[in-house]
Amino acid sequence: MVHPVPATVEPYQLLAFGEGRKIERFGSWIIDRPEPVATTFASSRPFDSIQCSARYTGSKIGAGAWDFQSKDLSNNTVDFCLDGRELKFELHLSDSGQVGLFPEHIAVAKAASAVVPMNANVLNVFGYTGFASTALAVTKQAAVIHVDASSSAIAQCQRNANINGLQGITTRKDDALAVLKRLARKGTRFDCIIADPPAFGRFKNKTWKLERDLHELVSVCSELLTPDGVVFLSGHSTGFEHHLERALLVAPQLRCIEQAELFLMCGNDKLHKGTCFVLGGPSCHIQTPIFA
Repeated sequence: MVHPVPATVEPYQLLAFGEGRKIERFGSWIIDRPEPVATTFASSRPFDSIQCSARYTGSKIGAGAWDFQSKDLSNNTVDFCLDGRELKFELHLSDSGQVGLFPEHIAVAKAASAVVPMNANVLNVFGYTGFASTALAVTKQAAVIHVDASSSAIAQCQRNANINGLQGITTRKDDALAVLKRLARKGTRFDCIIADPPAFGRFKNKTWKLERDLHELVSVCSELLTPDGVVFLSGHSTGFEHHLERALLVAPQLRCIEQAELFLMCGNDKLHKGTCFVLGGPSCHIQTPIFA
């Protein structure tokens, strides 16, 4: 069953989008930056009616620079509340136009927190700056292994752990598939695996290609799960669902429990940001819907 899910949790808010851009609120920061998904939309609201803290001047991510329009950007942490627990998360406006947080990760972290047991063992691969890792360590006191190939993403995940006083997040700058295979050989098991693989990635002399490698990722994840464990697998590229269907053929012990379309909401308008597939084994009896 497919459940449309608004990937919107205060203090994040999508204020406007269209004509290839979007304006978002992250706590006290209001950010104007490119959004490829919004290219075919007319502007949902006049952009010049919104006073922004910073604007990325390029027409696409990675092809511009930040124009800071507010003098007070000293507080770069945003306070979230999940499952009644407060967590802080750092914003970092990079030269590429990213802000250090993918808002759709908020919805995935919230759903995972609803089903993961206390003191769970969690693996987050392609984990970026670690919103889900931080959230589960805070709400579930989970022991988290966080994997990403980017030095800057790992560094920000470590800072997020520090500002929340967390000791349970282990970070690894490494190739995600290589880490999965090593953990499987060791017999390590996880209550929850979160994966947000890109269409293409590179780490040292290794490359990741979704159409080539997704089936192996899914297969190894099936070896790493506890009997009641779940995988939250997100996809953002065309053809992802087709590749996943093929991957599940070589990992028949896993099945798709739930499929959630991730949207950023702006009033009644929706900006689609991907799909999250929840996978579980034959002994997984989690009640659905997980995404509420």
